[in-house]
Amino acid sequence: MITKDNSKSGDNLIEYKPKQPILKEMGSIKRLGIYFFYDADGIVDDYVYYYLESLRPFCQELCAVINGKILEEGKNGLESRCDQLIIRENIGFDSWAYKEAIESYGYDYIASNFDELLLNNYTNFGPIYPFSEMFDVMDKKQCDFWGHNRYIGHDDYIADSKIIDHLQSYFISFRKSILQSSSFKEYWETLLIPESYEQAIAYHELRCTQYFESRGFVSAAYMPWKDYEKFLTNAPVFFAYSQLTKDRSPLLKRKVFFVKEGQFEFPLLETHSVYNLIEFINSFTDYDTKLILQNIERVCNLNSQTSKPNLSFFRRVLLHWIYWLLPSRRVGCAIRLNTPFCRDKFIGLLQNGSNSINIPNKGGMV
Repeated sequence: MITKDNSKSGDNLIEYKPKQPILKEMGSIKRLGIYFFYDADGIVDDYVYYYLESLRPFCQELCAVINGKILEEGKNGLESRCDQLIIRENIGFDSWAYKEAIESYGYDYIASNFDELLLNNYTNFGPIYPFSEMFDVMDKKQCDFWGHNRYIGHDDYIADSKIIDHLQSYFISFRKSILQSSSFKEYWETLLIPESYEQAIAYHELRCTQYFESRGFVSAAYMPWKDYEKFLTNAPVFFAYSQLTKDRSPLLKRKVFFVKEGQFEFPLLETHSVYNLIEFINSFTDYDTKLILQNIERVCNLNSQTSKPNLSFFRRVLLHWIYWLLPSRRVGCAIRLNTPFCRDKFIGLLQNGSNSINIPNKGGMV
């Protein structure tokens, strides 16, 4: 284990010998995984450990790069699960964390020693389904780089950049054809440093796919993103239920569960609710929803959240009539249905699981 702490002046290299060797059950693809992490309190919750332990068999080498502070317990937990740990100043969001980690290995070293470079981060819970399902499919894809999801573009702008079709940066992998090209090094060397979340999206996520595709490289996505074109968006946050139950997504965005001012901050644009989502996970997967609760209870301070009125009657009526409504009205109704938050129900489902599941027959994407 190598820990590099760049969060303060000077570079301090400290070698650690883990008490137990890190087990690697690698297939034919030699993959370097770089995992970006940030937490305002410097706390590493258990969902991160489960994620990294599940990813470990698919990465010959695993590096965690942290922006800002990290408590000693979390530092030790990451060191025991990764080959390299980089702690850096909290600047540049995820893109510059990736950049520093890549440069710490060296472009030539990565190109010579690995078949793939996987960049992923802490914004997902999972894997809800085994990572092997996704890697088995994508390992057979004829492409130069691939990601979990390709976001459907639209006419809106962010930080003066149009939102175009793009692979989302929370999980994206580059193959040797790109790693050995001059374009890869050029991309990172010309990367602008973002000073806001909007700039972070514009400078890296929106730029990356177009940059490499315009140079002849071929991309692919695990999620069937074209199935969602008629809805004008396929954001994993808003279609979490469909992507989980229909598409068997191994990743589940943390934002799905964010609560603010007594309501879900990012309500699903589906006839299913977050509660249905939790019930499905408890009933049909092996993922422990207590991992979700531990993180969300802390970062959203659930004890301070006030429950909103129950809309169960409105839900029953709408489920019967929603497909007779115009698409624009369906989205509005779905938002109204899925915004209210009930603290006791939410915590109860995450903490205790569910013995039965109630899925509306006509449920699904709006």
